[in-house]
Amino acid sequence: MAYKDFNSMSDVCDMFDCDVVDSQFVEEKKIEVHPVLMEFIQESFHNQISFKNEYVICERIISPILNIVSKNSKLPVWSHVPFNVDEQLSGTPDYLFALARRGGDEYKLPIACLGEAKKDIPIQKTYGQVAAEMIAAQKNNKNPDIPIFGLITSGTVWLFLKLEGNLFTKDDRMFSATRDIDEVFNVLNWFLCEARKAADILLEIEAKEKLKKEKK
Repeated sequence: MAYKDFNSMSDVCDMFDCDVVDSQFVEEKKIEVHPVLMEFIQESFHNQISFKNEYVICERIISPILNIVSKNSKLPVWSHVPFNVDEQLSGTPDYLFALARRGGDEYKLPIACLGEAKKDIPIQKTYGQVAAEMIAAQKNNKNPDIPIFGLITSGTVWLFLKLEGNLFTKDDRMFSATRDIDEVFNVLNWFLCEARKAADILLEIEAKEKLKKEKK
C-alpha cells in the first residue's frame, strides 16, 4: 500500500494499532541564518512564481529552509528518494532525514524524520501520509522506543509530529513562516537536532549489539 493511499491518521492507527494525542511538544533552538539566505527566502514568499505548484514550492522555499537547518543539525536531508519497507508501506517521501553512507550518495538506517510538502495543506490526508511513513521508519529502525519525527509544510505553514512506541503526538500549532520566519527556523532547528539525537542513540545501540555478537 502506498503512503499516499492513507487518507487520515485514523487509517494508519486502525491498521497499525496506534493512538494519537495533541500536545505542544516542539521547542525553539536559536539558529543564525546568513542575511543573504534569509533575504532570498523572504523574497520568495512575495513572489507568486514560488507557489505555482508543489515542485516549485519545494525548490524555491522548502528545500532552502531545510538545507540550512539540516546543515546546522548535521542531519542530511534527502529529497524524493524511494523508501519501501513492505507491501503495506511503500512510496517516495518528499523529504527523508538520515545520515549518509560512506561515499555520501545514499542514506543509511536509522531514519530520523520524514516530511511532506503540499501546495495547500489538506490536513487529514497529509497527516495520514506522513504517519504511514513514520510507521515505516519505525519498522525499519527496529526500535519502537526511540522517537521518529515527521513534518508537513506548504512552505508558509509548518506542522510537526512524532511517534514513540504506538503513540503519535501532534503539535496542534501551525507555525507561520510569513508571520515569523525566525520562529520557524528556531523550531525546525530544535526539531531536527532532536531527530539527530534519536538517530545517534539508535546507532549507539546498534554498535553495542554488534560488539556483543563479536565477543560471543
